[in-house]
Amino acid sequence: MFRRGLKLDELLQFNDLLATTVRGEAALVDSLRIASRGASGRTRRILECLCQDLEQGSDLSTALAAQPRYFCDHYCQVIRSGEQSRHLGPVLEGVSLFLGQLVQLRRGLGLALLYPILVLISAYLLFVLAGNMSVKSFVYFYETTPMPLTPLLVMLQGVFGSILYWVWILPLLLIVAWCSWFSNNSWDGVTGRSLGVLTLIPGFAAIVRLHRLANFTELVALLLNRSVPYAQAIQTAAQASGDPGLMLLAHHPETLRGSRRGLPPFLAWLLEHATGSSDVRLTMQHAAEMYRRRAETATVMMKLIAPVCFLVLIGGGATLFYAMTVFYPFTHMLQQL
Repeated sequence: MFRRGLKLDELLQFNDLLATTVRGEAALVDSLRIASRGASGRTRRILECLCQDLEQGSDLSTALAAQPRYFCDHYCQVIRSGEQSRHLGPVLEGVSLFLGQLVQLRRGLGLALLYPILVLISAYLLFVLAGNMSVKSFVYFYETTPMPLTPLLVMLQGVFGSILYWVWILPLLLIVAWCSWFSNNSWDGVTGRSLGVLTLIPGFAAIVRLHRLANFTELVALLLNRSVPYAQAIQTAAQASGDPGLMLLAHHPETLRGSRRGLPPFLAWLLEHATGSSDVRLTMQHAAEMYRRRAETATVMMKLIAPVCFLVLIGGGATLFYAMTVFYPFTHMLQQL
């Protein structure tokens, strides 16, 4: 209801269907019609609407654009770019590869963060239980002695006095955020000019950019191997990459040479001096492998470092709160005694 577009895994399945159909040179309408018979829910409705539009003479990109609720503008532009270049198959294969890597990245990172989230919820509940008991004990002790309540205890007494109003908020937010990480993962959230809230995760944007660069260079090599003109191959691959810096090449192909803004130095040099020869195709393929290895290495590091950093923050925060609710009032009470 509140999500715009298909989820990444749903879009990946749909794109794989298109890529298989185009690669096999089968009739697109017949393939989608057969696929709709085995589908259910909104997937079936999407396929049926696509078949109706295609039978009426619309091309694939126009039929997809007619359903903006499920297919974002950028995906439709990628399909349109493949149609205009008459190499829709390689473009769909490149999009499937990119989406598959993003699905694995999100799934792996979400599973890696599950343990720290459970630890945080456990530490939070223990803090609430221990803090509530210790504050009540300290308040009772001060009320039975001539010593006045400290300002910290007065504040904590008010906080834990309304515990039923706020104790459930943090666990609920964490659970909802973790569940939405897997459910609300549409194409808009990880492609185009912004990554949205995903940029709050350190290193996530860099990993996505490396995957985009690998997808771009690999698609260029694939198009060149199919005898596509160099400028057209660059333009098509740039449009399908989803990277803002590379998409400038698709919108302004006449500025290909000397267009270095936002590109890695090696890729900028390669684009500026390439001529479309066989050596360039091999170099593009090696560049794709290099960017892919760097993205995989960065992904592994993120899966290792992100939970550790999260646990450090949890440990530091829990220590601070325990000190405020237990150790500081206790030491202050000893000083007064």
